[in-house]
Amino acid sequence: MRYYFLPSEKRLNVFTEGSYEHYLYKPGNAGSNNYTFLVGAETFFNSSAGIEFTAGYSITKNSSEITYKTFQLGIGLQIHLEK
Repeated sequence: MRYYFLPSEKRLNVFTEGSYEHYLYKPGNAGSNNYTFLVGAETFFNSSAGIEFTAGYSITKNSSEITYKTFQLGIGLQIHLEK
């Protein structure tokens, strides 16, 4: 889920994002859960494409009770169906 804080007409917008992923591995149906929380800014080139800069934190816990905690930085191209 992503939430933009400023009106969609703005060329620069800030956002927060949260996600959950569940993985299943075979054999034995082992798996893991991943929670990610991001904040960032996106500069739009036009009404449907922009470049984004993000910073975030991720927690992954696998079925053997091992927990990984990760800080992440990112740059990416975001293409929207509609602005």
